[in-house]
Amino acid sequence: MRRLEHLSLDPARALQLWALPALERPPALAVSIEPPAGSPSPDDPSGPIVFQGQVIDSAL
Repeated sequence: MRRLEHLSLDPARALQLWALPALERPPALAVSIEPPAGSPSPDDPSGPIVFQGQVIDSAL
C-alpha cells in the first residue's frame, strides 16, 4: 500500500488504516480520514472511508 500523492488532505486531518476483522488474517484493509489523533472510537472510523481493498498474497 502506498499513499497517493494527489490526495489533498486538510492539515487538521490524518489518514487511518483499518484491518477488517477475520479469524486468522484480515481479508481487507480500509483507509479513513480522521482527526490528527485518529478515530475517537477504537473500533470504527468516524470519518469517510476513502479506500478499501482486499488483502492479496504478495507471493502471487
